[in-house]
Amino acid sequence: MASKSPIDTAKLLEDIKKTATQVLKKDVSTYAGFSEKQLKDIAKQAAELEAGIIKGDVSKENEAYFSQGIKDMTVNFANTLEGLALVTVEKLWNAIVDVVWDAVEKGIGASLPKPK
Repeated sequence: MASKSPIDTAKLLEDIKKTATQVLKKDVSTYAGFSEKQLKDIAKQAAELEAGIIKGDVSKENEAYFSQGIKDMTVNFANTLEGLALVTVEKLWNAIVDVVWDAVEKGIGASLPKPK
């Protein structure tokens, strides 16, 4: 079978890079806004705990409670970032597959089922 439109691998590589960059830039800016707010909240809680301990407003019994709250915030932050990263990887994979499959389909002049 002769190729109807041979793949220009240099162009395909550039298209893949461009697509990946677009997906990643959009998601990274989303992460940055989310991360900044969450990290500020964690830092604020730590500073408030420190101030409360120094002033004597937080008892030894309550130190563990407030420390656990900061730990929970941190774990939730990390888990949320992990989930966002997985979504980004899936979006990135789908976008790259679309670019590659479009190039192959143009080359053969027919549709191919995309991998899942």
